[in-house]
Amino acid sequence: MKLYWVLVATAILSMGEKLGAADFPKEVNVRVLDDKGKAVSGAHIGVVAYFAQTSKMPSLLQNPPDAEGWRYYALETSNHEGKARVKFDFGLKHVVVRHVGKQLIGIAEIAPDQSANEVVVNLQPACKISGTVSAKALEDRHRALKYPHVTLWTSRGPGNAISVWSATPAFHFYAPPGTYELEVDCGETHGATRSVVIKPGMRDLNVGTIDVIPTKHILLVGQPAPELTDVIAWKNTSPLKLSDLKGKVVLLEFWGHWCAPCVGRRMAELFALHDKYHGKGLVIIAVHAGAGEGIDTIAKLDEKLVSVKKSAWKGRDIPFPVALTRERKVPFGEQVKGRALCQIAADYGILAYPTGIVIDRQGRVVDWDHDDEVIERAILDKDTGSGRVNGK
Repeated sequence: MKLYWVLVATAILSMGEKLGAADFPKEVNVRVLDDKGKAVSGAHIGVVAYFAQTSKMPSLLQNPPDAEGWRYYALETSNHEGKARVKFDFGLKHVVVRHVGKQLIGIAEIAPDQSANEVVVNLQPACKISGTVSAKALEDRHRALKYPHVTLWTSRGPGNAISVWSATPAFHFYAPPGTYELEVDCGETHGATRSVVIKPGMRDLNVGTIDVIPTKHILLVGQPAPELTDVIAWKNTSPLKLSDLKGKVVLLEFWGHWCAPCVGRRMAELFALHDKYHGKGLVIIAVHAGAGEGIDTIAKLDEKLVSVKKSAWKGRDIPFPVALTRERKVPFGEQVKGRALCQIAADYGILAYPTGIVIDRQGRVVDWDHDDEVIERAILDKDTGSGRVNGK
């Protein structure tokens, strides 16, 4: 469930960053027409349409789903004249419009100077896009895909138009004619993309099977944990090696001072874990990954934390070891796009912050994410022989 929240929040936040509030209007008037040029009332309009093929997806959006499970960010509904005013604080780059009963859909791109003009959205008969997500490397380990997430990007620059969450490897959703990029990820995998062209008049398009590559931390489950490398400074301890910590349960917490969730709720959770289990064999190591600010000493890091220490941590300092890593972009590996923020993050395949890696008393990777029950079970289990203590 926590993974769902991360995916939804990341989708919305990354969308805002890519759109650029300074470049695009925050409010536009929209007029919705059908394929015959007539006004359409009762059409749902949003910045992004979310379609969940699973009941487990939490509702980050403050509006109910329609009859087919679609939700819309910044939802508005067209009136009897087919009109609505749409607002989005991050800047509007496009709108997605759908009428469930008429099975019509449209995506209209918005120019930076379009706030004074009406945006006309011409709805077209919807094309059903379907496909399957696979991850052979996970299948070989008898591990199921977690929450396949498919995103439809518009053709003119970055613009997340439709996102789909599925409870199974199979997915489907609807889109109007156009040229798009499909991006697929599963929380535990790197993203894979595929170009999609929907021609006018198409009603069905099967994109086949899209294979995704698991992240390293998933493939490391049950395996010896990679050693800590490229650490340039330590706080609250002399230099540590994982090999010297066998017999302890280790939580590697990848974080950054620049990451609000890291220094906010998650740090409070880490303080509580440390207080509760430090005397029972838990060692938390906060692995700090920089964001290109040249933080190469603990003093510089502490300076960045002065404000949050006072406001969020109630004056408390981090009580467990902190590993300050060298700031440099490191490739994740062959056939994988993007780069990690430091060498340790590349070794463990860390894509998002914060992320926790649990290591058992034998020095093997047990699990990832922030399921504190896993940590508690690892502490209680003196010999987590399977390398995975929560039975997943």
